[in-house]
Amino acid sequence: MALRLCRLILRPKPANAIVRKFWEADVVGKQTTLYQLIYTSSLAPATSVAHIATIVRRSRTRNAEQGITGTLVFDGQHFCQYLEGPVADVSNLAKRIAADIRHIDFVVRHEGPLDSPRRFPDKSLSYCLATDEQALGALDTAWHEDAVSRLLRILPECECEP
Repeated sequence: MALRLCRLILRPKPANAIVRKFWEADVVGKQTTLYQLIYTSSLAPATSVAHIATIVRRSRTRNAEQGITGTLVFDGQHFCQYLEGPVADVSNLAKRIAADIRHIDFVVRHEGPLDSPRRFPDKSLSYCLATDEQALGALDTAWHEDAVSRLLRILPECECEP
């Protein structure tokens, strides 16, 4: 049996001055600056699909406590998750997800300030199943806001929990 190594692929983060600006606004000014991040990854070979329900259940509780909202799309092998919330909380969550051994090929497709209202204001974590196994493949070449746009176009075709 071949051993697959876990790869961590991260796009360069925004300039430190930008991140620091949003962090200081959150901490010093007590303002809630909304931040967004979208990533793709794959299920690690040794991880059972049965773990997804546990991940979703725990994430909903933790995200609600931290003011994070978003959606997770899964096609049986690949993930795409969109997160929005306070910059420090979203960044810390992304670091935890990237380090999670249940994922491989973690790629941040876009991150930055959210200049509009939340896209998922009532969902600490919406969970959607992509019934078309090729749907998430459309994100393989998507970066920045294009990744968000492509995800939003995929969602109506997914089976999402209420």
